Amino acid sequence: DDPKAEYTFKQLIDLKILRSLPNATAFYELTYVVKNLLTFLEQEHRFTSAAEIQAFIDELEALQSLLNAAFADDKKGHVFNILRDMSELFERLRQSSNGNRLAIIREVKDVKVNAKAESSAERYDRILYIFDRYVTPLENMIQVDECMDVCLGRCEKLLNHAAEEYILEKDLVFKVRRAVSHLPKLRREMLTAFQESFDEITPLLNKLRDNRIARGSTVLLEQVEKIGSKALDNAEDFLTLPSTRRRNELFDDVKIVDFLQDVREYVPPVCPVIDHVNAQTNRLVVHDFEHVLTQAKEELPINDVLQWIITHCGDYDLEDILKIYSLFFNRAATFEYQFDQKEYPLENVVILNCPLSITGFGKHEQK
Repeated sequence: DDPKAEYTFKQLIDLKILRSLPNATAFYELTYVVKNLLTFLEQEHRFTSAAEIQAFIDELEALQSLLNAAFADDKKGHVFNILRDMSELFERLRQSSNGNRLAIIREVKDVKVNAKAESSAERYDRILYIFDRYVTPLENMIQVDECMDVCLGRCEKLLNHAAEEYILEKDLVFKVRRAVSHLPKLRREMLTAFQESFDEITPLLNKLRDNRIARGSTVLLEQVEKIGSKALDNAEDFLTLPSTRRRNELFDDVKIVDFLQDVREYVPPVCPVIDHVNAQTNRLVVHDFEHVLTQAKEELPINDVLQWIITHCGDYDLEDILKIYSLFFNRAATFEYQFDQKEYPLENVVILNCPLSITGFGKHEQK
């Protein structure tokens, strides 16, 4: 059985959820603690405009200037207070971003349920207003090199520099590092909040837009049937709707955008014509160095392999000389390097190498 109204009222009083108003006998109000809790919960589900976010950014820039001056004047008391205000401001930014996300999700759900039986046009106008006022401005604000990105980046550099300058003062360094540790989390949570808001509102906006386009097309066709082709004179303006363009990153790499712009204007060069008639004469010549290896086996031991190759194959290209050297090393059974480096002058190049001696070819065995 449900409790009686008197019992419920007495419980609200005993639990200090309600209290009587001063100088009144039949009027009650929420207690201060409960009122603050409900206010906080209400704020957690409220829209946050770009102007409010901009106010937070302006305040953060002012705190950076104060912090820089406090560091210059070596005023630790001011530094501690400014760092505390910065941390609180980071939390307000995070709560505002998350509250905006929750408010958008709630609004989208209300429009989908459509408990008030609103028309498609009315629901479209509601969602479009939210998108234009709370999503698009924030999207423009958080792009790379925009005000939020620049402000947070400058703040992070200032705090990291301060942590290095005051590394011997543990209490100060702890406060600074604690403040700077909030920035990556703030960026990540703002990214998540914005992306979830965008993903939540965009499909519904597109669906309602398609419904409106279909309805608008129907109206236009009815006008065409009545007044003829003149009804199509302003059809483009009549059906013009804002586009929604998705951004996958919060702080995206603008170099990728520049690259794609270049790719779009790319003109491929004319492919070279292959001469099939003379192709046989232009084939790559592959040398067989086994005869060099056979000659080296007859002259074992070789105290300086690279010098021996240069002496016996001096007319070869540098690439071939290095290939022969690699062949000798891979086929060597016992070999030994000297510690002192030696210069091997060739045409237009000097090779610097530790002399390698080989006493036999076969399986590797280094001394």
